[in-house]
Amino acid sequence: MSKVTQSLNLTADQVNTLREICMLVVYSDGFTYSREQEAVCKRIADQSPAFERLRTLTRAADEERIQIYGPARRAAA
Repeated sequence: MSKVTQSLNLTADQVNTLREICMLVVYSDGFTYSREQEAVCKRIADQSPAFERLRTLTRAADEERIQIYGPARRAAA
């Protein structure tokens, strides 16, 4: 799968917000996004073509199902 590289121009505040999101995703068990965090995520996501967004969402949903159903199937066997 080839990726198209684009420049992403963010303000310093947006970069800091994105860093916060990354830290929360990696180092927490769950959290709620702030409005600023959601805005940065939306700005980045909206730069991708609709097809890429659909493919990403579909792949994530498939991976989530594997994470949920895989251990359940093994436990039931």
